[in-house]
Amino acid sequence: MSVFTWMPWYFVPMMVLGLAIPIVVLTRLLRGSAERSRILSRGLPGQASIVNIWETGVRVNDSPQVGFQLHVYPQGGQPYAAQTTMIVSQLAIPRIQPGSTVQVMIDPADPSKVAIVL
Repeated sequence: MSVFTWMPWYFVPMMVLGLAIPIVVLTRLLRGSAERSRILSRGLPGQASIVNIWETGVRVNDSPQVGFQLHVYPQGGQPYAAQTTMIVSQLAIPRIQPGSTVQVMIDPADPSKVAIVL
């Protein structure tokens, strides 16, 4: 007797979840990548000090997605706190430790959205 004949109530939800979960993950990654590209191309330059970093648990081509808590210093503006995530090459990890200063691009429409320039 086949699994399909005595457990259709199990097979169908597992197939749906098997397709839905990867689609949701890919959609979130692609949306974040598009937003990052938009900020890098149209953003305002600034600097940021890295306060904290953490792994989000996502890996792309064995490179981790890292979350950043930043103190952002816009040109001619008041410093403020922001958070962002990005996929980081393992070769760049030593350059992005807490206490490091990095170049950022700031979204002119929403300054809380920043993209780190590596």
